[in-house]
Amino acid sequence: MKITTAELLDYKKNWGQDQEEICNCLGYDIDDEGTDEELMADGYFWLETNQQWFPETSSMYTPKEQLVADYIYNNR
Repeated sequence: MKITTAELLDYKKNWGQDQEEICNCLGYDIDDEGTDEELMADGYFWLETNQQWFPETSSMYTPKEQLVADYIYNNR
C-alpha cells in the first residue's frame, strides 16, 4: 500500500509530540537523563528530523495511520 506525502504530513501533525509535551502528558521528568529510554520502553520512537516522539502503535490509530507509523519507524 502506497503512503502519500500528505498522509505522512497529516500523521506527523496529528501524532507527534515534542519532548516537553510528551513528558507532561506521561508524567515524566523532562530533566531526567533516563527519560528517553523510558519513552522507548513505553513504545514511542523519536524522529530526529521533526524533533518529536511518536507512538509505535496505538489503539486509536486507523489501519492507515499504523502503516504510516510503521513506515516512519522503519525508515528513520
